[in-house]
Amino acid sequence: MAEPIEDRAVMNLRHAAMFSFAMHAGAAMLLPLISTGLMSDGPEDRGRFIEDHRLMWVATWSVWALSALSMLLVFVAFRRAYAGTLMVLHAAVTGALAVLADLTGESMLIGVLPSAVDFDDWEVFLTFERAATMLCAGLANGLYTVAVLLLSMAAAGELPPFARLCACGIAVGGGALTVSAILDLEGGMMIAHIVLFPCLLGWLLGVTRIRPPGEPSPLDGR
Repeated sequence: MAEPIEDRAVMNLRHAAMFSFAMHAGAAMLLPLISTGLMSDGPEDRGRFIEDHRLMWVATWSVWALSALSMLLVFVAFRRAYAGTLMVLHAAVTGALAVLADLTGESMLIGVLPSAVDFDDWEVFLTFERAATMLCAGLANGLYTVAVLLLSMAAAGELPPFARLCACGIAVGGGALTVSAILDLEGGMMIAHIVLFPCLLGWLLGVTRIRPPGEPSPLDGR
């Protein structure tokens, strides 16, 4: 017997979430490799770090860009699994805009900042560095947070309890990261990442265990 379309869509969603989990876990492990450059005091110090570790810099942000694309797969898979649910449609559109902002900012980090270092143009360096921060940590992160919260509300009956708890953590960490990015608070962004990332990984892990829409929980009837 052929597998029902609804079950295939949920299985695709689980697979998309597992792929995104793997991508984000890899990105998180790479980030400490460039943290010294990110936390350097002056633009010249940060620029020289990029110059001395260009391959590592480009590779790290390329993995982060792929992680953003993996989230797009999750949003699309959610939309297919919950076809006809308006809240999921809104979440998918919001998530797609987040991915667009994220990729735009990461393209600046990969392409523009190293070029600015080559020409010793620190004004351009600072301008695009700030723009990338606002796009990735500010705008994209805020949109991701809204999208995840909408998806968690729409699928509240099918997500495991720990995933719903992680969504609350994403709201806290994501909100703090967006505010810190707007105010240019490096310490705040670091703390927000510490809260946000484990919660995001936990939420994605929860999505890998999502039940088909409308399927009763194993705990129902106890």
